[in-house]
Amino acid sequence: MARTTPGNPAIQGWRSYSQCDEDGIIRECLRRIASATPLSRTFIEVGCADGLENNTHQLALEGLAGCWIDGDAAKIKFIESQLGSLQTPMLQVLHAFLTLDSIDNVVQDARAFLGTDDVDFLSLDIDGNDTHLMRAALQWVRPKLLCVEYNAKFPPPCRLEMDYDADHRWSGDDYFGASLQSWVDCLEGYQLVSCGLSGANAFFVRRDLAHCFPTHEAQALYQPPRYWLVGHGGGHRSSLRWLKSAVMRQCLERPWIIEARAPNLPHFQFEIHRKLDQYISGDLARDHVWEPFETEVFRRLCSPGDFLLDIGANIGWYSVVASKLIGERGRLMCFEPDPLNHTLLRRNLGRNAAVPLAELRSEAVGETNGTARLYLSDTNLGDHRVFDDGTSRSFLDVPIGNLDTILGGEQRLPDIVKSDTQGSEARMLAGARHLLDAGWRPVMLLEFWPFGLQHAGDEPRAVPDRLEQLGYLMYEVSEANPRLVTLTRCRLQARLSSDIDPASGGFINILAIPGNSPRHVRIADLID
Repeated sequence: MARTTPGNPAIQGWRSYSQCDEDGIIRECLRRIASATPLSRTFIEVGCADGLENNTHQLALEGLAGCWIDGDAAKIKFIESQLGSLQTPMLQVLHAFLTLDSIDNVVQDARAFLGTDDVDFLSLDIDGNDTHLMRAALQWVRPKLLCVEYNAKFPPPCRLEMDYDADHRWSGDDYFGASLQSWVDCLEGYQLVSCGLSGANAFFVRRDLAHCFPTHEAQALYQPPRYWLVGHGGGHRSSLRWLKSAVMRQCLERPWIIEARAPNLPHFQFEIHRKLDQYISGDLARDHVWEPFETEVFRRLCSPGDFLLDIGANIGWYSVVASKLIGERGRLMCFEPDPLNHTLLRRNLGRNAAVPLAELRSEAVGETNGTARLYLSDTNLGDHRVFDDGTSRSFLDVPIGNLDTILGGEQRLPDIVKSDTQGSEARMLAGARHLLDAGWRPVMLLEFWPFGLQHAGDEPRAVPDRLEQLGYLMYEVSEANPRLVTLTRCRLQARLSSDIDPASGGFINILAIPGNSPRHVRIADLID
């Protein structure tokens, strides 16, 4: 295989809970995909069986959030008896016999639980109407990687595909599914990258990520039926006990859901951290609202159909508020590099039915593309930083991108940017240099933290100076004074010489609105 199809992910195959070598192929494929785009750490498996042998049990153990779906009531009941529940914070188990009439609702349920349509991995194996249901599922989710069962009796270029039959039950003969070539024809937006050694499963990657894999013809990647390999090489008899242990740990961290009370909006369910979080979760637990004045300003600025960026989205307060304002025609792009915050961000968007609007990205935003070191706070989960201030902090390496690259292919640019990145605002603006020079002028709500800007290597004045150069009007947004105060050069200098001096560690939030923006009238009564 290494000689005839170099770079084939099947070379890295191994088994823990999959039929043959799929666990290793999946890990290798996701590793390559992660080098090109942030993972959402989510999966869906249609045809999960009893969980003892499937393609995503290992992913669940590795902490990915997922949804298992199967039409066999006895198998679902077995999973419930072993895990104690069909819904945990990170795994949802659905009993559903899928047809073209039912699949839309089921996939939408899974998507809502996961909080994204940009799923990392979708596995489908139902021994029959697979191609027909896959086409339908892909109307609702955009998986990066697919695993499908193919009928290995018929090698490429043979094209055979079952006619759709809502009542089909596989009888154990050779009439099931589709040949490999038919799958290649069916999945136009995907490229075949590998087949498992047993000749049961084929792997396809989304075409925008196909550059991470070598290109080989289907005839070269095809594996003939070697079904005698199924079930071998996974060690001792499988159980759900390791998964139950993981589930129990998750249940100890059972979601803490509050009734959120954003100004002038209907109340909504919102999940906060159970662990110590000095500000955002702490304030929400006490007050059921976060930054009420800034939230009201934000509410007034948002319109139905808006495209909005939430940079440093944390657990999703402003993302969820925005989702309720921009409507079905709107669009959200949310950036949160910290895994704990990102998990709650995903769940809060899913809980508030905002998934169709949202693209969740597990990355930081700055001036460059690549990797950055994120220094973590143990007590303030909104104070993770991409600079080292000399204190003792744990850290992790996260993807980072700039807006010129992220938005470079967009036909429509965002209308509003909300950014709270603990000192990275100057780098964020620098990374959007080409877009801004070309005339892009979104409304911006930015944190202005001179201490963080200075420690990140930037001159604090560079942020307001750049905004002024671009023709923005600027206002202070402060919870201590629920009025918008015009941020003139004199006032800025006075603030920088006193309470927000870099040495003091103080900060303010800035509303930057283009001088000719029609949205200005919406906040006119708040301006001093």
